[in-house]
Amino acid sequence: MKLFVIHVVIAGLTLLSGVNGEYTKYYRLDARILRNFSDVGEQTCCKECTAYTNCQSINYNMLNHSCELNYEHVSGLTGKNGHQEYVYMDKAHCSSLFTSCPNMCNLTCAANQKCERTSNNLQICITTECDPSDVIPGIIPEERREIGRSIWFRCTIPPTRSRQLYTCNTDGQWVKHSECQCWYGTYLNGDVCTECPAGKHLPHIGSVGSGSCINCSAGYYTSNLGQGWCSICPVGYFQSSSGQSSCQPCPAGRYINVEGATSCKKCPAGKYSETPGQTRCSNCTVGYFQNSSGQSSCQPCPAGTYINVEGATSCKECPAGKYSETPGQTRCSNCTVGYFQNCSGQSSCQPCPAGTYINVEGATSCKECPAGKYSETPGQTGCSNCTEGYYQSSSGQSSCQPCPAGTYINVEGATSCKECPAGKYSETPGQTRCSNCTVGYFQNSSGQSSCQPCPAGTYINVEGATSCKECPAGKYSETPGQTRCSNCTVGYFQNSSGQSSCQSCPAGSYVNVEGATSCMLCPWYTYQPSSGKTYCAPCLLAHSEGSTSCSLF
Repeated sequence: MKLFVIHVVIAGLTLLSGVNGEYTKYYRLDARILRNFSDVGEQTCCKECTAYTNCQSINYNMLNHSCELNYEHVSGLTGKNGHQEYVYMDKAHCSSLFTSCPNMCNLTCAANQKCERTSNNLQICITTECDPSDVIPGIIPEERREIGRSIWFRCTIPPTRSRQLYTCNTDGQWVKHSECQCWYGTYLNGDVCTECPAGKHLPHIGSVGSGSCINCSAGYYTSNLGQGWCSICPVGYFQSSSGQSSCQPCPAGRYINVEGATSCKKCPAGKYSETPGQTRCSNCTVGYFQNSSGQSSCQPCPAGTYINVEGATSCKECPAGKYSETPGQTRCSNCTVGYFQNCSGQSSCQPCPAGTYINVEGATSCKECPAGKYSETPGQTGCSNCTEGYYQSSSGQSSCQPCPAGTYINVEGATSCKECPAGKYSETPGQTRCSNCTVGYFQNSSGQSSCQPCPAGTYINVEGATSCKECPAGKYSETPGQTRCSNCTVGYFQNSSGQSSCQSCPAGSYVNVEGATSCMLCPWYTYQPSSGKTYCAPCLLAHSEGSTSCSLF
């Protein structure tokens, strides 16, 4: 260890005087002159050496209050770091009567112990304790602070609010170890120990002047006056400036999970912090996402999207066949039956158009109604059969067509209609059956919407006729649509079939029965000058058949 010394020679001994330096072991101070211990000898100074085994030393540490043994404080000497130093100092000169030290103990003991020899001359370490309740004159007991084997007492003399250190020596006695000094966090201002302001600290005892107060570093603070040390900003809080009296909570959207922070971290994408002062960020819940960092909330997944994991940075589109109607969904719903969706990312499904249907959930398209079926309105789960009298020959239709006149259908789900057979007809569209031609009418073709009347000279007397019958000879039908033929009246005849009228018997002939197919000639001695007669008049002059006059010539 480095020493600054002045060498002088006294009585043949080398004497060393300390000059603002650091003093080492194995030297004793006699009249403020450092003397090598070996120059004096053990027997000469044994009494002093054993009397001060618990004195403080040059290596006194202000923070943990540890020291080397065999030293006592000497006021006025200044050592390293500006602290008062502690060195061994004689309290009395060695007596010339001592020529030996029979009780001398060389055993190294702990700081709170001393070495003693037993009756059988064994060296042992014994522990000594000081009574904390001892009242030391001139101090205020209720203000004392116990630190190990030392007690700091508040002084009753200036400077005001100063403290004085007493230590417990190895003999179990309280020994004053310092003068009254300003305590940690205070500095001497006149004759008063003044507290350092908030935001500053003073980790030393005995400081002088306000300049001794030190700003708390960024990440630290003091909220009260007179603090010896700064408090570290707790997790969730930060302080970016020095000399501050408080720490700031991390704003919403940020966090910090270590003490003494000078800044906060942004919540990463997929996370958020809603309130200030957070030590961690929360994951976005399912149904929500956040694609930016440093956010105080998450956004709901828009309609048409979803997310089913926490901490998402984006949402997934609903696939085709599914939808999400409202924001913040954790899953997509299947399109219900009758509805479809052929695009992804949709908030609704569309009804199947008229003419189509779907009967399963989650459909991406609809099926066309097959021929013979239809769906009239959108959103159908099935197609309806065309009813009787109606048909549909194409697929994907919203209605069925009525069977045209002349056709019919008598089953459901028809893809075509049937023609009415000959002898039958359907007059209006949408018929489930054909009607028979009525008596007097016929139809010789299929697929007809009406029947034809039997022509004059013909008739039909049954329904569903495909043709008419000719009136036989001796009969006629004067107008169409007759169900029977009329007999030729008397005086008339018809020798051909299928006639619409009868012929009158020519002059010289007659017929007196109905339905005649021929006329009879007037017999001899009769005549008939007119046609269409039912008799011949007698005439004696008529001398041949078929006479038309009554004369000889």
